[in-house]
This record gives sequence, structure tokens and C-alpha cells, in this order.
Amino acid sequence: MYDRDAISYFVLAAVAADAAAGELLRGGNEVPMAVVYEDLVADRDATVRRVLDHLGLPSGPEVTIGAPNLQRQADALSEEWVQRARVEIQRGSTYRW
Repeated sequence: MYDRDAISYFVLAAVAADAAAGELLRGGNEVPMAVVYEDLVADRDATVRRVLDHLGLPSGPEVTIGAPNLQRQADALSEEWVQRARVEIQRGSTYRW
């Protein structure tokens, strides 16, 4: 069942977690590396190797990067809900994220 309140809660939680992670990383001496989800999905092997390089770890052909044990959860219904939530926000719904 579509639940705008639940979607809003999780969007706000993700934004807050991202902001908190940014604050934590800005307080350290290390330079953070951004990993774009779409890049990871498009070329997981290259993205993981970039992260290894950034950390100063071996990333060459001698390193085996195993397949993830994950299953796609998004489907047509979840995409419909995403579009519906975007439309509600663009219409200037009185409910704000």
C-alpha cells in the first residue's frame, strides 16, 4: 500500500544519514571518496577497484572481486510509487519532506 508518510520518513532518514556521514568525514584527516550508486550498478568491478585504489589497497588483476549476494528489490510497483511521490511534491503538496 502506498504510504506517503512512510516514504517521507525514509527520505528524511536517508538525507539525515547522508548529512551525518558528511559531517563525520569532514572532521577527519582522510579525503572521502564519493561512490555514485548508478556507477556501482553499471560497473561494479571498476567501482570497487577505484575504492581500493583510494584506500591504498591492492586493486590489480590479482584481486578477485566476488559477485554480491544481493537481489534487486525494485519492481514496477515501487517505480510507480517513486513517480507518484515526485508528482505530489512537484504539485506543491502541503506535505513536505
